[in-house]
Amino acid sequence: MDYVQAEALYMDGQFAEAEPLLRRAAEAGHVHAAFQLGHCCEELGRDQEGVRWLRVAAERGDTLAMNDLSLRLEDTDRAEAIAWLRRAAEEGTQVTAAHNLGIFLEEDGELEEAERWYRRAVMCDYYPATRNRLALLLEKVGRQDEAETWYRLALEEMTKNEDPAQRDDDYEANTGIMLNLADLLERTGRGEEARDLRDRAANRS
Repeated sequence: MDYVQAEALYMDGQFAEAEPLLRRAAEAGHVHAAFQLGHCCEELGRDQEGVRWLRVAAERGDTLAMNDLSLRLEDTDRAEAIAWLRRAAEEGTQVTAAHNLGIFLEEDGELEEAERWYRRAVMCDYYPATRNRLALLLEKVGRQDEAETWYRLALEEMTKNEDPAQRDDDYEANTGIMLNLADLLERTGRGEEARDLRDRAANRS
């Protein structure tokens, strides 16, 4: 009962009210309560405690906690961060973890493995941002035709799924996809199509 009430409070943004109920559930062994308690602590300004509870949830097998813990560890223990991301991604259900693992590996120069994780992520779910990352990586290694294919897939899905009334982070990222494709088209001698795409991107702001 504690967890049901706690989750409702948590989802409603009532973090101070949710915290004691989540703590009881987490201390009793509820895996996802530990994950939510970690975020509650962070929302209440107790970041270190939040990380401790994310670690508890991750160690209990919560893949969302594994992903979020890795992002907290990125700058202090990159090897552990990658290990948690890899574990979450290997579960097969954490598309975000596969996407983030690809980013970490790409940043570390492990381009072949990064490409594998990007491809795994794009095959699992609708995620234009991953298609964009994959396309950028393919451009980086000189595979422009493949890159163009993935940009166009991302653009097609973006157009199909986006709510034009919403100006959020995804909306900005989708504008970036258009500009990335326009840059590729410009570099490969298709200036007119590139200009059309840039005009469309400008009209979205």
